[in-house]
Parts: sequence; C-alpha cells; structure tokens
Amino acid sequence: MSKAKKALARGSTQGRTWWVVLVTLLVLAACAGSAQARFSRSDDSSLPSNTYAIKSGGLVRTYRLYVPASYSGKPVPLLVALHPALSDGAGMEKLTRFDNLADRYGVIVAYPDGVARMWNADRCCGRPMKENIDDVGFINDMVAKIESNYAIDTTRKYVAGFSNGAFLAHHIACVEPDAFTAYAVTGGAITDANCPDTQPTPILLIHGTRDPRSPWDGGTTEGVYRPPVVDLARRLARRNHCSDTTTVSYASAPAVCKTFGGCGSNEVTYCALDGVGHQWAGAPAVMPLFLGPSTDRFSTTDQMWSFFQRHQRRTQYNH
Repeated sequence: MSKAKKALARGSTQGRTWWVVLVTLLVLAACAGSAQARFSRSDDSSLPSNTYAIKSGGLVRTYRLYVPASYSGKPVPLLVALHPALSDGAGMEKLTRFDNLADRYGVIVAYPDGVARMWNADRCCGRPMKENIDDVGFINDMVAKIESNYAIDTTRKYVAGFSNGAFLAHHIACVEPDAFTAYAVTGGAITDANCPDTQPTPILLIHGTRDPRSPWDGGTTEGVYRPPVVDLARRLARRNHCSDTTTVSYASAPAVCKTFGGCGSNEVTYCALDGVGHQWAGAPAVMPLFLGPSTDRFSTTDQMWSFFQRHQRRTQYNH
C-alpha cells in the first residue's frame, strides 16, 4: 500500500474512533442531564451521603461537602473544587483526593455539580452556556450556605478548577475577583469575551505541554480560542502588577514552575508539565489515547495546596 493510502486509512480510522468517542460523550452528557433533573426534584433526604441541595438561580443545585473529623467549630479554610466537563462533584472528589488533604490540614472541601455536568464560563460550555445558567451565583450561594453552617475562615477561601472547571474559576476571577482569596487551575484558560484586568488575584496555572484540549501553544477548540499558556500567564502578571521577569520556583521532572517577580503576595506562577496531556497530574490518566498521558511524578493536588497555604487575605470578604 502506498504511503498516501496508508495515511488515508489511518485518517479514516482515527475519524471513526473520534466519532465513537464523541457519541459516547454525548450519551454520557444526556444521561448526566437526566440525573441532574432527578436531583432537582429531590429533597435532601433522598440525596447521596454528604450531598446537599440548595435553590439558586431558579434551580435546585447540588454539591458534595467533606468536613474533616478534626473540625471543632473553630474557623477553617474552605476549598471549592470545580470538576471538568462530563464529570461531577463526586468525580472531582475521587480524582483529586482533596479529602485526604482536608484530613491532614483541617480544610472543608466543597465539590459542586454543574448542570448537565458542565459549567457556564461565558463562552463555554454546553447547556449551561446556552441557557445562560448563573454558575457564579450558584457558587456564591453554596459558599454562603456553607458559611451559615460551619465556621469558615473568610480570609482563606480558595478555588481549584480542572478543564471546564478551570474556565469557571477564571470566569469567577474575572467577574468577582474578591470572592476568593486565591485560585489554582489546570488544563484551562480564560474564555470570557470581556475580562477586565483591574484587580490583582493570586493564581497558579498548571498545564501539560501535550494538552490537546487547551494547547500549550494556544489554539481553538470547539469554536473557542485558548491563548498560549505563557501569554495567559503574562497577562495575569500584568493584572497583578508583577514585573516581566520570572524565577524558577520549582523544578523536578517533568515539571518546571516559574513565578513572576515584583507583585508580592499577588503571586502569579505557571507550571509546565513536560509531555503531560489534559490530565490531573498525580491521578491515573483518563482516556489517555485522546487526552494524553498523565504522570505520577507531580501532584497537582499537593502543589495547589502548597500555593494556597502561601495566601491569606488581609481583609475579610462578605457576600
């Protein structure tokens, strides 16, 4: 067979494979939407253990909550973990293992559920974007509910996001930069059509250099442009009034992290994970043939918490 015919055959096979994956994901999303509808008609007693329901934006929204056994009523940090598309709070809990971190450091962790397993991050994604679902309002309402039931240190409220959850984290930082103390994201960029660069917000970016969904060097996926990671980091550094110079703040293969200087507590750090795809590094790879490899030599969970520990707001934020 000629090289041209072999290439054509490979392309045809890859095309069929991607169609199978696409159809599978669409079926999962449809099923997830049905599950979300069932949750919306449930009361708290019918929800799974540690899952709660609140009314927000005219909808009944759900979230999982992990409270460590060490909680004694004294103020503790709050971490909100935003799942990727086609996942949910339970999936994010299993993927990140933030519960283990919560046990070690006395943190309360919230794992909210997106409608149809997606989030509205302005120009992304899916049903929440099309129906203009107010996910920022939902996160605010969820945090307010948690604060009404538990003693939360409002100077230490953090957001961690992956993929579509990273887009939402960026979106929250765009529209309500005071809502949280610091943000850490992996596999996602700012997708807002208009994001004012006015208020400094500490942020950590973790990104695989072989990410096909949000390419390291930038690109358009599903009609939405993702800027190169370095360009995004520089933009955020300008917002935080950092200098143009960076220093290597972490270097252990496959990761190299660089931190911008001159911005004090308003830290901007970005980490390149060489050869890693669209994955939560430190966790087993999900669909590696299509999303790229993961690594067990770098823990996104631990690095995010190390970043959060460096940041505490001087003044409290009130809803």
